[in-house]
This record gives sequence, structure tokens and C-alpha cells, in this order.
Amino acid sequence: MSEAPREASPDPEAPPEANGEAAAAEAAPAPSLPAWEPPQTLADRLSPYLRRALAFVVLVVALITGSATLLWAIPTAWASRHPGFQEARRQAVGDRSLRLLLGRSLSADRWPGSYEIRAEGRSTFGFGVSGDLGKVWVVVEVEGERICSVRRHPNGSWQQRWMLRRAPKAR
Repeated sequence: MSEAPREASPDPEAPPEANGEAAAAEAAPAPSLPAWEPPQTLADRLSPYLRRALAFVVLVVALITGSATLLWAIPTAWASRHPGFQEARRQAVGDRSLRLLLGRSLSADRWPGSYEIRAEGRSTFGFGVSGDLGKVWVVVEVEGERICSVRRHPNGSWQQRWMLRRAPKAR
């Protein structure tokens, strides 16, 4: 069996030239002073806290917006599919007095702006009806699928005010 030649271990008592590691350490340049940095301002010291606070505020606003949207959108979507609301929309779009007030082509909002659905079957829906000449807020009371009452509330759009100002004066 032949043995591989062993490297000689550095002798601690040997001069530094004999020890390779010590020679490399001596050959390295001396450590220099750290690079100059501007002094920290108040904004620099507060910026990590401000970033965290801003992230927290954004999270809270997003959660509030998301919950409000869910709490509003789900019941409103359910109310928009109510057969009474569908009948109220059909009635409003076909109403002759609204056609005279708003023009030929009428369209009703798809989602009710206000609604009250009662257990005894009588429900109230408020929604906008738009036409060529403006928009009117309509409140319809429905019992089952039968229309009980219709109230129209002009919202004072600029077209309607213009029409009222330009109307001929009675003599």
C-alpha cells in the first residue's frame, strides 16, 4: 500500500513568510474609513413607520369598501330580481305621462336605488327613469305583481330646468 504524500501543516513557530495564510492577511489593504452618509433627517427616521401606517390605512379602507359593497350589492341584486320590481320597471317605461315629460325612448335603472320588501306582500321600489330630455325618480308601490301607486319626482336635471325657463309665458 502506498500512502499519498501529506502536506506539511504550517508551523506556528515558523516565520510569517512560511505561513501562507498569515502572508495573505498581511498583503490585504488596510481597512479604510466607511463611506460618508448624510445625517438622518426626521423624515428618514419616520419613513418606516409612515409606510406601515399607510399600508394599514389602505388595508382598512379596502376592507371597509369591500364589506360595504357586499352588504349593499347582495341585497340590492336580490331586490332587482324581485318580480314586483320587474313589473314596476315595465310599467314606468310604458307610462305615457313619462314619455311626454322625458321623450320617446325611456330606460329604467336596472337596480333599485331604494326598496322596501315587506313580508305581507306590499313592496316599494324607487328607481330612475331616463329619457332624451332628462331623468325622473319614480317610486312604485307593488302588491304581488300588481302596481298600487306610482309617484314621479323630477330630480331637477338641467334639461328640465331649461325647458321650464324657455316655456312660453301665459298672458
